[in-house]
Amino acid sequence: MLNFVRILFLLLSGLAAATVWVVQNRPDWIARVDGWSTARHLAGPQDRWDAIQAADQAGQWDGSKLRDQLESALEDLEPVALGDRRYPLWRTMVQRLVEVLGDQGALAEAAAWQGRLAQSDPTDFHARLHWCERLLATGEPASIAAAREELRFLHRKLPDWAEPAQALLRLALQDEDRAAIESMLPAWARGAQAHLREGWQVLAWGDDQSTPWVSPRLSLSVDSETGRWILHGSGWPFAKLQRLRVDPPPGATGWIEDWNWLGQTAQGDSVSVPLLRADEVVRSEAGGFGLQGAADPRMTSDAGLPALVATSFDFAWHAGLPREVFDVAERHPDWKAAWQSQPWWGAVLEVRVP
Repeated sequence: MLNFVRILFLLLSGLAAATVWVVQNRPDWIARVDGWSTARHLAGPQDRWDAIQAADQAGQWDGSKLRDQLESALEDLEPVALGDRRYPLWRTMVQRLVEVLGDQGALAEAAAWQGRLAQSDPTDFHARLHWCERLLATGEPASIAAAREELRFLHRKLPDWAEPAQALLRLALQDEDRAAIESMLPAWARGAQAHLREGWQVLAWGDDQSTPWVSPRLSLSVDSETGRWILHGSGWPFAKLQRLRVDPPPGATGWIEDWNWLGQTAQGDSVSVPLLRADEVVRSEAGGFGLQGAADPRMTSDAGLPALVATSFDFAWHAGLPREVFDVAERHPDWKAAWQSQPWWGAVLEVRVP
C-alpha cells in the first residue's frame, strides 16, 4: 500500500512539473489545446448559425421561418452566461432575432429578447439603451414605465450621455411634466456640449490635389472666461493650399454662432479664410450654423488661399432644443417666461435649407 502511495505521489509530482514546464516554455501549446477544445465545443452551434445565415442571405426563408430557426437554435444553445465561450455566438443570434421580431411587428417579444441580452451583461449600456427603445416601441404603459426607470438609471450612471437624457426629455414632454422637463433640459445641453468635443476634422487640399489631407495635428479648447470654442488644425504637407474645410462632429447638435475663420502664414501673420459654402445646414438670421445631429455643415473655404501653415476656427455655441419644447412652452406661457431666462434656452432646430 505504501509503495502504491509513493508511486501515485511521484506521478502527480511529475505531472505538475510537466505542466509548469509547458506553461513556461511552450505557451503556444496551451493556446493550441485551448483553441482545439473551444472549436470542438462550439462546432455544432457555429455550423448551425452559419447555415441560418446562409439561408437568410439567400432569401430562402420568410420571416416566420427565420424566426423559428433562430429561436430553436437559441433554445439548444442555452443556458449561456457572460464569460461562457458560447456567449459571443449567443449574443449575435439574439441580436438578429430581435431585428426579425421587430420587422414582423412582434414588439413585445423583441423587447423581451433585448431585455435578456441587456441583463446578461450589466456593463453593456448600449444594449440597455436599445432595450429601452424596444420597450418604448411597444406603447404599453407597463413597458413605458419600465423603460423610464431604466433610462433614469442610465442617466444617473452616465449623466453626460446624450441619448438617455434625450429619451427622458421626450417622455417628460409627452406627459407635459414641468418638473421633469426642467430637470432634463440642462442635461440635454450638457450632453450636446460633450458630443461637440469629439470628432472635429480639418481637411486641406494642395494645388492640383483631388484627395484631401486630414490635419494630423488638431486641438479643440474652450475659453473658460468667454465661453468661446477654439479649433486649431495644422500639419498638411502642401506649400500652397487650394482650399480648406472644417467638419464638426457629424452627430453634434446646437448652434455655431459668431464664428471667425483664420489662417496663419509661416511668418506668423493671421489672415481671414473666406467661406465659400456650408453644405446642408440651417442658417440663422445672424449667419450661424445649426448642427442637427446628422449631416454636418462641412464648411469649405473659397479658392485662392495664400500659403498657410495652420488654421483656426473659433465660435460661440449654444444648445438647440427640440420643437416639442417650444410647443409645450406656447401652451404654457408661464413656463415659457421662466424658461427664457435659463442658460439652456436656445433656438429650435427643425428646417433644413439649401
